[in-house]
Amino acid sequence: MTSYNPLLMIPLKTLVLPKGRLKLRLPSEALRHHITTMMASGQPLVIGLILRGNNRTPRKLANHATLAKVIDFSVDENGALAIIVEGQQRVSLDTHWQDTDHLFWAETSLQPNWEPIMVNDHHYRYLPAKLQQVASAYPQLLSLYDEHQFDDLSWVCQRWLELLPIEADTLPSLIEQDNLLPAMSFLFQYIPKYRQPITLH
Repeated sequence: MTSYNPLLMIPLKTLVLPKGRLKLRLPSEALRHHITTMMASGQPLVIGLILRGNNRTPRKLANHATLAKVIDFSVDENGALAIIVEGQQRVSLDTHWQDTDHLFWAETSLQPNWEPIMVNDHHYRYLPAKLQQVASAYPQLLSLYDEHQFDDLSWVCQRWLELLPIEADTLPSLIEQDNLLPAMSFLFQYIPKYRQPITLH
């Protein structure tokens, strides 16, 4: 797979997968400058998943990340920039580092996205149906999306992985697979046992 030149990376405790959307507020001037430049050039950024540490001092990242693009932005009354990113492509991290401005950079290799799988069996309707229930009860969870692809198990499973508070040690074994089958199997077991309200995290 082709390796990208160094790209700006934002490490997060929140998972973003292909076709997933997330709103981010940019706290530092250096980060805002680079994001603005990147938006002008159409260059993607990398969203990394923090397994150990926090957003400012990530100690360990998952081996897989997501290339994302900025699809919208806003500026509040204090001049702070907020962006909405959308995941585009699965990648593996070849190397990553932090520069003197405390910004993170990464070189990546492309990995195949999960193939769409249409819901055509009654057994598999459980995951889309539960996600629709959650979206109806908590509209803010999927409010960034123009459309909901509930008929695509790949889209549904990836949104579940983003929304659920799954243990950090478990996520890599799901998101680093070449297809959605391990994640789907995990979700069929996890969701019926989960009894807490789902919130943005």
